[in-house]
Amino acid sequence: MKKTLFPILALALAVSLALPLAAPVTAADPGCSISGYKYLCDPETGECTVGLEGWTITLEDAQGTVLQTDTTESDGSYEFTGLSDGTYTVSETLRDGWTNCTPASYDITIDESCQIHGTGVVVSDTNTMVTAGNSTPPDHAAVYAWEAFNDPPDTTQSVWDKNLKLNNVLYDFSPSGADWIWESYRVVHPVLGDIVDFQRTFYIPGTPTGGTLYITADNQYTVTLNDTPTPIGSDIIWQSVEPYHHGVDFLLESGNNLLEITATNAPTPGSNQDKNPGGLIYELSYEFDADKLNFCNRWLEADCSISGYKYLCDESGECTGVGLEGWTINLTGPVSQTTTTDVDGYYEFAGLPSGTYTVSETLEDGWEACTPTSYQVNLEGAENHGVVVSDTDTMVTKGNVDGATYQHNAEYAWVHGSWWGGLTHDFSTSGADWIWESYRVVHSIDGDVVTFERTFDIPGSPTGGTLYITCDNAYEVYLNDTITSVGRAQFGTGWETSNLTKAYVDTTHWQSVENYDVSALLQRGTNILVIKAANEYMGTLDDQADGTVDSNPAGLIYELLYEFDVTATERNFSNREVNTCPEEPGSRTLGFYKNHPCVVEQVLPITIATENVTTVERAIEIIKDRGTHRSRLLSQLLVAMLNAAVFGIGDCTLEYIGLEGDQTVDEVIAEAEALLADPDATKDELSAMQDLLDRINNSNTDAPLPEDIAEACPPGGGPPKTPPGKAKGKGKGK
Repeated sequence: MKKTLFPILALALAVSLALPLAAPVTAADPGCSISGYKYLCDPETGECTVGLEGWTITLEDAQGTVLQTDTTESDGSYEFTGLSDGTYTVSETLRDGWTNCTPASYDITIDESCQIHGTGVVVSDTNTMVTAGNSTPPDHAAVYAWEAFNDPPDTTQSVWDKNLKLNNVLYDFSPSGADWIWESYRVVHPVLGDIVDFQRTFYIPGTPTGGTLYITADNQYTVTLNDTPTPIGSDIIWQSVEPYHHGVDFLLESGNNLLEITATNAPTPGSNQDKNPGGLIYELSYEFDADKLNFCNRWLEADCSISGYKYLCDESGECTGVGLEGWTINLTGPVSQTTTTDVDGYYEFAGLPSGTYTVSETLEDGWEACTPTSYQVNLEGAENHGVVVSDTDTMVTKGNVDGATYQHNAEYAWVHGSWWGGLTHDFSTSGADWIWESYRVVHSIDGDVVTFERTFDIPGSPTGGTLYITCDNAYEVYLNDTITSVGRAQFGTGWETSNLTKAYVDTTHWQSVENYDVSALLQRGTNILVIKAANEYMGTLDDQADGTVDSNPAGLIYELLYEFDVTATERNFSNREVNTCPEEPGSRTLGFYKNHPCVVEQVLPITIATENVTTVERAIEIIKDRGTHRSRLLSQLLVAMLNAAVFGIGDCTLEYIGLEGDQTVDEVIAEAEALLADPDATKDELSAMQDLLDRINNSNTDAPLPEDIAEACPPGGGPPKTPPGKAKGKGKGK
């Protein structure tokens, strides 16, 4: 502490806070409890927001003995049970890097009716904020002020403290922890004087029942509580030795309270920082009744956020920029939350503390991901990372299987007994596995060449990447349209046009796993990894016995590890609807269903035009009724619905089944139902829709029935068999 050359006198103010009395105690309860929540608080408003999981809450008795501890649940809740009436302290264990928005502990008493009565205190310390001042920019924490001391022998108590009086009696702030504060250690303008605005937010976890404010300043102050000016204020300069106090109804509230104090250091001509110091000291004690004791905390650093978009992607996997509304995005980590995307596909998690998070999407039925379904995000300055591995998400773009459609998903390969044990790299931790175009090789003697492609998304700026890869037998790797390969192994010159014999494909070194630094080739957004893989020729040209699927197997395995910059806190997801339309969509006509009631029976009941059709007889009756425009449309509609149920063509577009248009069959069915429900529909409209449904029902009458339907309804009639399972895409309205 610094010495001074003169004594200073100061004032103290006591303010009584008159509030309603607590309800009277009625009856004893054999077992009481204390419960509440641990919340994250908004750094801007101080409001408690979402629950914090895994925090320790402690219960102590009046002697400081720990009675119970509890760990907060996923919603932030905690509870102590089996308590008798008495005095307790409930406290949280504060973590490094966090600060309190509410008291770190509550001193409470439980009465015989299990009602909780508590006390709290708010004091002048560095948790008080300076919102306007004279030196540094506003909105910073107050600092402990310079205090004046007498010359020896009295250097243990400042002149301010030793002269504070309440009703002519010295008042001691030290038990509460209050101390002198100002905007800076020294006043800025000792001659002209300083005016400083202070603000303190504090939290009362229940209904306030009383409170007292003790306050003084060198030299003057005014007080506002919860946006209401109060008569508390001093017009007497610091030299006055008279006590100064006002009684006032304080406007304390349950939850957040705001105390605002404007303190003035009076101008003193010819003075200096030693002769005209500035300081404020206060303590506000309060009482409350509570049902819950909540704790609320925030991260000390600037708040972070994770945001992004949920987009529709096209068939090639490219993002279209069309947002998808109403999808669930999940966040787990120091704070766990869920949110849904808005009309533009946007989502955001704001006010996050630092730490490592996983942000993921909830994939809906009938959709597939074009981007990763989850990302790890580290908001502490470390790098984010991801991995792409050989699995069935790898696509085969060129291969050897007769009749195969390219591209198609790779398959997990038949694994030779020597593959896993002979590798020089452990792939197991990443989930990589052996893949090929088919479970077994196609040409075990002549060998196969297969081209694989894997598209993946990196949501930040890549900072590193390593590819581990091997193949039985040889491979060549390209990344993001590179003209020259990233790497190759076991291939000889001219292998592309060769017969894959030993001169072109090395058959002895596949166990050696190569690794390549691909950092410079990775890019933010979409990346494409292309691998050309070959299985050797095995036969007489190489003085070997002819290969078999067992002696000459083929497989590719890889993992690509990458890192990216954490400064990009936007994580986007992109999805597309899965095409559930069968490869060979079929349909049948009115006559088929009239003559094959067994097939109709397999997909009943069906709801059509508000009628729930439950019997074959009623279905056939509708199909046969062709008397009016509406009945003819109803007949074709029922057959279209039967075709959608039997052959699974509801999700097929008209173009897919050989007609013109991008509507699906289900969408046409819905339009037909709406038309039938419209009493004003014209004959032309009814006829046009009937014609469209007729063309749908005749689009492919040669397609075979699904196996389960065919098994239940054998050719030539006869009693139907019990089908092993209903056909996919059963009738509408079931």
